[in-house]
Amino acid sequence: AQCHALVDLPDGDAKALGFVPQSPGAPPLIPLGRTGTLALPGGQPESWTVVGYQERCDLPEDAEDEQSFWREYLLFNRLAGFAFLVDTREGWSIVRTLTGAP
Repeated sequence: AQCHALVDLPDGDAKALGFVPQSPGAPPLIPLGRTGTLALPGGQPESWTVVGYQERCDLPEDAEDEQSFWREYLLFNRLAGFAFLVDTREGWSIVRTLTGAP
């Protein structure tokens, strides 16, 4: 999914020039700005704040394939950085980005 936003970046000063209207999705189950405690795998419980939300779907290659939908919540912790909390039909999972080679 794409937001189709048009952004101008003169001298690093980002300004939104325009947006394409999108159909409203379902409201997030966890409201933006909500703070809660979550322990990442192998870590201690920490305070995380929901700072972003998006609904996603895949585009099946074959018309017979089922389309999947999921929700992603962008979480932020001042010391740990960012993580994604993902809500699918199969359940919830936490995703962290990798820096460098695994």
